[in-house]
Amino acid sequence: MLVVTQGGLLMPQWANQIIADPQAAGVPGDGEERRKTRERIIHFAEQGRMGWRRTKLPDGTLRYNLWKYYRRPPNCMKALAWTSVLEGAKLFFCWSYDPPFKPI
Repeated sequence: MLVVTQGGLLMPQWANQIIADPQAAGVPGDGEERRKTRERIIHFAEQGRMGWRRTKLPDGTLRYNLWKYYRRPPNCMKALAWTSVLEGAKLFFCWSYDPPFKPI
């Protein structure tokens, strides 16, 4: 699922993939750089910083999420809809305080 809000992007699938396997998630660099990036992300998530969050599910499983702010470009809805489909999302939600720039 990909959730788009006015000025925000929520990426739970990618956030959990980057924790599980940084190389498969597309993190650049060698193994040591990926390990350091993963450690930094886990540190951010534990502190709730830089848009990263860590949640413990009732069964004890840790899940991660990433929330980023951005300024929507005119093609944002189309681009994010395709991104969600390519990442395997079955649902796409859009919340916005203003109408799209053009009909989608």
